[in-house]
Amino acid sequence: MRRFLKICLAPLVFAAFTSVLRAQQPAPAPDAREIIRRALEAEEQNGLLGRLYTWKQREVEKQLDAGGTVKSQEIKTWEISLLYDERYARLTQKNDKPLDPRDRRKEDERFEKFVSKRKGETPADRQDRLNDLKKERDESRAFLRDFPNAYNFKLAGEEQIDGNATWVIDATPRPDFHATQPHGDLLPKIKGRLWIEKKGFHWVRVDAEAVDTIAIGLVIARIHPGSRARFERMLVNNEVWMPRRFYFNAGARVVLVKSVSVEQVVEFSDFRK
Repeated sequence: MRRFLKICLAPLVFAAFTSVLRAQQPAPAPDAREIIRRALEAEEQNGLLGRLYTWKQREVEKQLDAGGTVKSQEIKTWEISLLYDERYARLTQKNDKPLDPRDRRKEDERFEKFVSKRKGETPADRQDRLNDLKKERDESRAFLRDFPNAYNFKLAGEEQIDGNATWVIDATPRPDFHATQPHGDLLPKIKGRLWIEKKGFHWVRVDAEAVDTIAIGLVIARIHPGSRARFERMLVNNEVWMPRRFYFNAGARVVLVKSVSVEQVVEFSDFRK
């Protein structure tokens, strides 16, 4: 009888054991391209939520010499608000100090001019302005439509950022890519690494590097290969991912000016709904 029970129960025990092992193993990660696709979908709703917020923005811009030494530095702090359905940036500090009377008067006059113009709009003028703002947002979204086709994506690992589990994905330009959207031709000139959080497929960090010369405007400036940028985001009010910090270090040649090296850091804080 004991031998009979062993023969009958052995398959059941083995099946239960292997089931436990499978349950303990982590689920396989989605394909890197699928992660990117879902991240772009998540960004649609995130962008709508982000439009409801205001914030403070501190910008530090440095001019560097060939050896990396700071030649000059300028710091500006802005209050970013939502007025008449559009973003308005009001300068509040220079070099971490309140504006002097002259600059404060200029900002007050600029603000009053902005408000006066919006108050004097006819319904048709207001609709035209809102249509232009919508067109800008649509073009930004259209630019992102080219993104999945512009790169080969590779899952490079996983990482914790501020307590958020993320996938790390490398993006390298595809040589056969052809842009279909405005400004899509810039994508093959940039390679990057992205950190996408697992819970909601929102991007938390992006590192980018220019691999070819990037022209700004027709003749305004050219950004040299090797220029780098990092964009970080944070979860606000447990509902929306907003910018935390932007870093940019670039060599560039500005029209009628010799080559310059610029380092810029923008920090975002005090988000309010």
